[in-house]
Amino acid sequence: MKIATKLKIAALIPALISLVIGFALFFSVKTVQDAQRKDRAAQRIISGMNELSSLIGEYVIYHEDRPLQQFLLEHDSIERFTAAIRFDQGEQQQLLENIRRDMELMKGIFQKLVSNRRHHGSAEDDAFIKEVENRLAGRLLVWARGVVSHASDLERLIAGQLVVTQRKISSLVFALIVTTALFLTFLLLGMTRSITASLTRLREGTESIGAGDLDHRVATSDGDEIGDLSRAFDRMTGRLQAVTVSRDTLRQEVEERTKAEAALEESLAKLRIIADFTYDWEHWRSPDNRFLYVSPSCERITGYSREEFIETPELYSRIVHPDDRSRVVEHLIGRESHRELCEMEFRIIRRDGRERWIAHACLAVMDDEGRMLGRRACDRDITGRKRVEEELEKSRKDLERRVRERTMELEEKNKELEDFTFFASHDLQEPLRKIRTFGDLLLLKTGSSLNEQSLDHISRMQRAAERMQTLLRSLLDYSLVAGKEQVFKRVDLAESLEESLSNLEVLVREKGAHVEARDLPVVEADPEQMIQLFQNLIGNALKFQRAEEPPHVKVYSRTYEEAGRGKAHQIYVEDNGIGFDAARYLHRIFEPFRRLHGREEFEGVGIGLGICRKIVERHGGGLTAESTPGEGSRFIITLPEKRRANKDP
Repeated sequence: MKIATKLKIAALIPALISLVIGFALFFSVKTVQDAQRKDRAAQRIISGMNELSSLIGEYVIYHEDRPLQQFLLEHDSIERFTAAIRFDQGEQQQLLENIRRDMELMKGIFQKLVSNRRHHGSAEDDAFIKEVENRLAGRLLVWARGVVSHASDLERLIAGQLVVTQRKISSLVFALIVTTALFLTFLLLGMTRSITASLTRLREGTESIGAGDLDHRVATSDGDEIGDLSRAFDRMTGRLQAVTVSRDTLRQEVEERTKAEAALEESLAKLRIIADFTYDWEHWRSPDNRFLYVSPSCERITGYSREEFIETPELYSRIVHPDDRSRVVEHLIGRESHRELCEMEFRIIRRDGRERWIAHACLAVMDDEGRMLGRRACDRDITGRKRVEEELEKSRKDLERRVRERTMELEEKNKELEDFTFFASHDLQEPLRKIRTFGDLLLLKTGSSLNEQSLDHISRMQRAAERMQTLLRSLLDYSLVAGKEQVFKRVDLAESLEESLSNLEVLVREKGAHVEARDLPVVEADPEQMIQLFQNLIGNALKFQRAEEPPHVKVYSRTYEEAGRGKAHQIYVEDNGIGFDAARYLHRIFEPFRRLHGREEFEGVGIGLGICRKIVERHGGGLTAESTPGEGSRFIITLPEKRRANKDP
């Protein structure tokens, strides 16, 4: 195979691989856009269900037509929205079908609730009708939470699909790049080895012939230009053997030598032609900046012929973009020499007026005495790469902007939710207090005249109001954790534990509990919240005790160094209680109002551990647990020794 053909193949392979990588990047962008569209659809469903839940509650409380109409309009809007979308993945489509099914069931239950209300009118005193309404409303809220859960699962599947697709595309691009690099490396090494070996044989043959050994032959079986040159040398040697000492023979020898030199020049010209067909634009300059050689690829890159550059050396600086010209002249053209490799990127303006990006590399060619013989430069068209870099930079900035906007939006919504939780839990306390007060008055004034069923109804009302007050107080405590101003100071956790045990003194004595503490550190924290943290954790240990076995609680700590962040402490709170299945319920126990046991077994509203996690996260730490059913639990608090930024948005 000719050397020129091999070089063309070597130049074609990167272009093909670049095309494949371009298609892969295009597919990646399309995948990201599709995932974003699906994610917005899931978020729309979640937002709509939250609105429906609010309207259900408003209708059950006030029984007005406005929430009824708004519920039907919003429900129809979500139904039309879900009917218009479709997912390719089977699991995603199944979740969408579940959402559509649950939406239909919700509408039927709501219509039944409305029908029941209209049929029985405003019978506010009929406990059975109120119970039916409450049960229907409860079922509606359960189905609404189910739809939100399906939509959340749909978001998770979409994110997982996007990660898998991007990982596959990255692996494909990496494999293509590695394969191309290996292929080109082996191809160029093979070409270099072949050309070097042929030239060595040609040089050795020339030396032997020059020494008078006219029987020596340097011919090779290579089919490239160097093989042609070696065979020309053999023909020249064969002719030299017939030379005689006569003048005529000597003249003939001179003629043959001239022909051989012409053949040699022809072969060298072929080698120069090979350089002319390389992909990059090569040019060599003399010390006075005249062009000695310009490869033909300059016309493909700039639109000007190499003759124009040779005839007008300043043309090179004129085609440089005006914004880059002074920099190029200063660093490249204006220098007397480039003893080290000089590389830079700049723009040029082609003959047709289009801009192109050039990667320029220049190196001085020096003789043995350190004098500059000239400069050799190579210019490569990198416009395509620059466009890809610009697009990637634009995509990165757009993504950063959207992340900032999304973060700000989430922060605003979290703040609104905290404010709403605080005011709602605070303002709802008053009507509950009135319910309990009027219930007590009713029992006091008419208790003796009421029958057993009426007394039972009033008792149930009082217990429900008491539970609601407990829930609201817990909700208020939970919202106050994040909203409290940061008043941090050095706190001895041993003193905080002692204060919490003082608050729990009556319960500890009733349970016959034993609390053991040792080696607790001093940290920068909110003193009140540290007391609340220990009080909630130890209170849990006392509540969830094993039957006929007094509680035994151990509190201790371990100090370690975090890489680049200073000292941190792990505080352990161990108990010998009933424990729980950590593999199934670890994350659930820290969610507000999520209980693992019924109220008949253990009292409480299920928000204590949620408050604990909020407190720890406010201090820049973390809270987790280890437990086995029947073998007790161990809660692990991680706190930095010095104050850190709050993790909680």
